[in-house]
Amino acid sequence: MRPRPARFAACLAALVATGCPSIDKAALDRTDLQGTVHSGLGRILEVAVEGADAQTTTDLLRAVRTEFEGRDLFDRIEPVAPDLGGRRRASRLELRLVSTEAGEVFDSWKISTGYVVRFDVEVRLVDQTGAAVLEGLVSGVAVDEVSDLDALPPERRDDMRVAALYDAAGKLSRALRRAADARAKEARQEMQRITLPPGVGPVPIAVLGFDDEEMARRLRGPQLADHLGSALAGLGPDVAVLPRAEVERALDRDPRARTTVFDMPADRLDSIARECTARLFVVGRVVTASGRARAEVRVLDRRGRLLKAHEASAEGLAALRVVAVDLARAIGAALEAAPPREDVTAPPGAPADDDGDD
Repeated sequence: MRPRPARFAACLAALVATGCPSIDKAALDRTDLQGTVHSGLGRILEVAVEGADAQTTTDLLRAVRTEFEGRDLFDRIEPVAPDLGGRRRASRLELRLVSTEAGEVFDSWKISTGYVVRFDVEVRLVDQTGAAVLEGLVSGVAVDEVSDLDALPPERRDDMRVAALYDAAGKLSRALRRAADARAKEARQEMQRITLPPGVGPVPIAVLGFDDEEMARRLRGPQLADHLGSALAGLGPDVAVLPRAEVERALDRDPRARTTVFDMPADRLDSIARECTARLFVVGRVVTASGRARAEVRVLDRRGRLLKAHEASAEGLAALRVVAVDLARAIGAALEAAPPREDVTAPPGAPADDDGDD
């Protein structure tokens, strides 16, 4: 009688010889996307789904909306609308489900059982002129290694189905995120560091925030405030951007409810100035309309005097980050043209100085 280890080895060899799949093989990523994604895709994306049932179509659209809107690739994801007069209203993403697999896989290498869900989707992304910028196949996969497949409840199987769709949407957005990151990086590289007279810098700047439209579908103000803070740091060591935590503490010390920052009352700005070390304050408002992101800023000193006003706009991928760089450049140029006087700085808790020249 053959020893058990030898018998086990023989059985394993037989399993391998029959080509039994592994879990890793069943979950193989077949994603292959080709094309050059440019930044001028607008801020609205129309999406069409073919070859899927109603529930899968709904879940796939939801996954694309979450991924693309949540990562600031587009402002709105909408179902495909008819062309008007031969002109496209927006860029379009065409998705066609070509295969769906869901079931048990016995892994002869790991000697374990897994449940695998996969979707293979043909992708075609076209810009507003109808030119294809991205085409190919994307795979969405979800895997759960289980010892007893009968113990896997229907709810868990449905969760895996949805997770596979989100996996496909995430892989698709990755190509667009690369293009967005490249555009933002190029804009940052074009920034020039500023040089202020000795003893003037570093100038502490507090970005108080950006107002959104009253009925805005998505709030862009907090995102733009973060992007502007990062862009201002690119002006070099003569600018010191206050941490967001310090700004929030100063805003919270005022007992009044937060409202608009762009048209902030003078006494509210004075209250904030007493609570933080900033020499200059940036307030703004942002609007996204007609496929563009547009922002306006005001730069104020501790007394509320306007030192600089500027508007910037951009469309397409990384629009908010490009706008932030434009605003930062304008603020840097204003600082170099008229370096702020040191006497506008007052220690926290002390009243702003008044030399009678107002």
